[in-house]
Amino acid sequence: MYFIKGGVTMSNRVFGDEFRNHWNERLKSMRIIGFIVSIALIAIGITCIFVPMLSVNLMHYIFASVLLASGIFHIVNYFTVKSAFRSGGYLAMAIIQVIISLILFFSPSVVTIEILAFMLAFEMLVSGIDALSVGVKVGSGMAVFVGIMNIAMAVILFISPFAFLYAFVIIMPVYMIVRGVSLLSECIVAKTR
Repeated sequence: MYFIKGGVTMSNRVFGDEFRNHWNERLKSMRIIGFIVSIALIAIGITCIFVPMLSVNLMHYIFASVLLASGIFHIVNYFTVKSAFRSGGYLAMAIIQVIISLILFFSPSVVTIEILAFMLAFEMLVSGIDALSVGVKVGSGMAVFVGIMNIAMAVILFISPFAFLYAFVIIMPVYMIVRGVSLLSECIVAKTR
C-alpha cells in the first residue's frame, strides 16, 4: 500500500522504517521526562489526599504549573516531530492545557470555577478521545483505560460543573496518581524497536 507524505509517495515498509527510527531517537529523552512527570504526579496526588486543606489552597497553582509544563512540552513536541507522526488532537489538547493553566494562574479560582470546569472537561474529552484512538490503534490497554477515564471525567464535569471543586479535593489527586502510575508503567515497558 502506498500513501503521500509531503508530496512523496511512501510504501508501508518505508513508513515503518521511518517510524522505527523516529521512535528510537526520541525514546530515551521521552522516558526520562516521563519518569519525572509520573513521579511528580504520584507525589502531588498522595500529598493532596493526606493534606486536603493544602490541596484546596494550593492545588490550582500546582495543577496550573503541571498543566502549563505539559502544554508547552506537547506544543514543542508537536512541532519537532515529523509531519507523518503529528496529531491534531494532540496539538489542540496542548493549547487548551496552556490556556487553562494561564487562567488558573491569573484569576481567582472562585470566580472562574464554572468556566474552568467546562474548559477542563473539553480538554479531558479531547485528550480521552485521542488516548482512546491511539490505544485502540496500537493495542495498549492502559491507553484505552486512560482514554475512557478522561472521557468519563469530562462527562461528569459537563453535567455538574461544580463537581470541579470536588475534583480538586477528591477526584483529581486519585486521577493524578492513576495517571502517574500509568505513565510510569509506559516508560518502563517502552523499548527500542
